[in-house]
Amino acid sequence: MLKGSPIEKGVSKYGMKYTEYPPYEILETKWISYDELIKLKTIEEMVEVYYNSGQFMNTLKFILQYTESPFRLFEALAMWYEEKRLEMLNFSRNQRYEKLLEFGYEYVPQENTDMLQKAMIYDYYSRENVKTRPAFLGKDSVEKDFSKVFYSRESREHRYLSGGRYDTDDPRLLRKLTHLEKIDDRYYLFDYTKRNPMNNNAKITEIMK
Repeated sequence: MLKGSPIEKGVSKYGMKYTEYPPYEILETKWISYDELIKLKTIEEMVEVYYNSGQFMNTLKFILQYTESPFRLFEALAMWYEEKRLEMLNFSRNQRYEKLLEFGYEYVPQENTDMLQKAMIYDYYSRENVKTRPAFLGKDSVEKDFSKVFYSRESREHRYLSGGRYDTDDPRLLRKLTHLEKIDDRYYLFDYTKRNPMNNNAKITEIMK
């Protein structure tokens, strides 16, 4: 409610209440109560962190199958945070992934939780080049022999990794710059040197055995 703005003249007409200090935030109107506005702000926080960040798109898409609309999904997520007495600002990025997965486990049918976890794995490694796998993602499914053979071969042939920092015969460097993941018996290579400039996600290539 900016002082001196035309809408200030409608304060009484529209039943508007607002803080007495900058930025003079609206607290309620004749159309929306204070409690409803607070609820919308908690939903807004969920949208900002989990949707606008672009980090959780596959996981959200999967959970969305079991709700009537995106709004209801973020409303349920906000209520879940409130019931658990969780504070978003206190969480690291890893914990935000973990909490969304915990919410999903309670929200989707139990027989589909394995697919939910796979969606989260895809989201996690699309953004995070982390060599220590977090416990909430389960055990690494890529066989050590497959990983060793793949990077050793790439250091010689550069079939999938070539140019720039990949012009090396050191398999350890290639491993450092990428991540291998196995999902549904398919192998995927997450390339962190070729991130999408729009969402910062890694380039993902399916590896043929």
